[in-house]
Amino acid sequence: MQSSRDAFVNQPYAKAILIVLLLLLGAALRLAPLPHEALGGDELFSRRVVLQTVPAAFAEVRSDLVHPPFYYALLKSTTAIWGAGALGLRALSLACGIASVGVIILLGSRLPGGRWCGYLAGGGLAVGRNYIYYSQEARSYALYSLLVLLLVFWMEALPHRQRSGSYWVLGASLMTILVYTHYVGAIYVMGAILTILLCKFEIRTKVLAVVSGLVAAGLFLPWLLTVLTVYKQKRGLGENLDWQGRPALADLKQLWASSVGIATFPGATTLALLLIIVLSAVGLFSLQQKGTLRRSPAVLALAVMGVLPPIVIFVLSQPPFNLPLFGLRHLLPSMVLLLLLSSYGVECIAHLQRVSAPYFAAGCAACILVLGALPTIQGLRSGPMRYPYNAVEQRVVQSASLGVPSYTTWFYGEGEPINFYCRMQCIQPLPSDVSHLPRHLLLIYRPRVKDETAKYSALKLEGYVDASHRYYTDGVGTAWGTMAADLER
Repeated sequence: MQSSRDAFVNQPYAKAILIVLLLLLGAALRLAPLPHEALGGDELFSRRVVLQTVPAAFAEVRSDLVHPPFYYALLKSTTAIWGAGALGLRALSLACGIASVGVIILLGSRLPGGRWCGYLAGGGLAVGRNYIYYSQEARSYALYSLLVLLLVFWMEALPHRQRSGSYWVLGASLMTILVYTHYVGAIYVMGAILTILLCKFEIRTKVLAVVSGLVAAGLFLPWLLTVLTVYKQKRGLGENLDWQGRPALADLKQLWASSVGIATFPGATTLALLLIIVLSAVGLFSLQQKGTLRRSPAVLALAVMGVLPPIVIFVLSQPPFNLPLFGLRHLLPSMVLLLLLSSYGVECIAHLQRVSAPYFAAGCAACILVLGALPTIQGLRSGPMRYPYNAVEQRVVQSASLGVPSYTTWFYGEGEPINFYCRMQCIQPLPSDVSHLPRHLLLIYRPRVKDETAKYSALKLEGYVDASHRYYTDGVGTAWGTMAADLER
């Protein structure tokens, strides 16, 4: 006999109401703080690309080397509709982040025995601080995560559509778009193919999965050949990504734990990771006991694609490869998938024929929502999640009104955002020869960056004195803040 809870979520009107409410919650948490979230240098790179002609934009993305071109092509189309202001730039990511809430709900409802795990995962995705952050960013990460979710959704229906030629065309297209959106997407494509090979499909289906992956690789090859020259000239990715450093095992642990959110109390990371491991194991084991795990490509994909890409990127970040690719944003899809797998584990616990199982499942569900919501609540109380370049711009304008020019040691990341909010060239790069600078200036630099601190020290050797200064950081007070120093000689 169905519980009243299961009966409620199985009513069509109830499903529609829950989906709409979660979508509205996700939209509200992304849109409400958005006016206070300043654009950063990477987002303004996206803006610079979309405002150029197509050949110039192509050359810019090729030279940047960090991301393939699909996101920029799509962003160029959307900004033609919504404009290239702060909201127009972020509208594509906002739409993808909110849509991901709906897709994860629908995917969860199609898992074996899944009734309400999708709603739990949707709630976690709606309130999760990291998911909100990248949904607000004018970069490819929200689109990238949505595409991985859609690829898993495609795999879920594969047992019933494996003989449909058009369905395989759809799958190969998704794989191609994914690798053209993010380079790490290639590992998610390999994870999808590996999942299909592990499942109990006929040989023809497994061959077609490999062929689909090869088609995506073949279509991606022209772009790889295009950027190969730039890669050699820059001697790899170090020029853009070396600042990330080499990850430790603690970073891998924290990345996986972030799937359900990490609160600030001691041991929260360990608690979150243990919760994910236990719940994921329950979900997989319950299907294995029934002998249906290898007939459930979506569930198996959640595990394979949630775990494999972070491990592969972690290994590639270590010697002898030394590829500085490890980072939460590059592996955001794995976090989304593990969130759904954990939620599925909660529902599997609820299905156990024990009196205490529903209560234990409810406790696990509460933990997922609380762990996800606490950092977001704290963030909303403490202020913007990004560095407040709009506030720094006010300081620069104030100095300009007094006839004091402003310089920055990092024009890409600080100068361009400040100029965006000034709507003019109100700050300029600090020149290499500082001997001819004016007697009085405002210097914007990051005190935790060695090269920028060295430039500040060089000015002091030229006779400049720090008359006053102000430190700007994000809402959580991270160390990589910006200093505005009023210098006089």
